[in-house]
Amino acid sequence: MEMKQKLELEIKHLSGKLQVMELKPGDEDPESRVKIDKLKEELNEKIEEMKDAESWNQVLISRESKISDELREAREALINV
Repeated sequence: MEMKQKLELEIKHLSGKLQVMELKPGDEDPESRVKIDKLKEELNEKIEEMKDAESWNQVLISRESKISDELREAREALINV
């Protein structure tokens, strides 16, 4: 959960930074364009990282549920012996 919060914070920070840069006057100069493009790329990477983390989290939750069900069945079987 801590990793997700960190990623969310980084995404918000990058989004805000990108918005400021895009609204700044004179953003037509090539150097500003490069910085904006770099920020967009970094933001997209963080968003992908967040999606991957959420996907992995769902896999782990599913595995935990399956194992929990198996343990419950094993306990019931031992009780009924």
